[in-house]
Amino acid sequence: VMKNLGIESIILLEIIELFLHILRKHGTNFRDSAEGSDDEWEKYKIMFQNRYPNPQMNSLRKKLWLSKTNAIKAHNSKANNGDHSYIMSENIFSDYTEEENEK
Repeated sequence: VMKNLGIESIILLEIIELFLHILRKHGTNFRDSAEGSDDEWEKYKIMFQNRYPNPQMNSLRKKLWLSKTNAIKAHNSKANNGDHSYIMSENIFSDYTEEENEK
């Protein structure tokens, strides 16, 4: 599969793998402690190349992302205590509505 990818794609995949490894190893301690900070929101948008047509849509998407991010942190906290066998992480769908996720 990788032989069909360009060098940029391979490097990006390696960066993602490293990111996931760090996230698995450090769990909820990986992120800054400031929940829902503007910096974290901007990092999320850059990571997944999300752009919104207006400030209202940006605000809506940030609220969705924040809700899911807080749920992820709560889950991972329980996982770190042995209550779950896996951790969760944000992804490109972290700012989607439930209806959008069902499609």
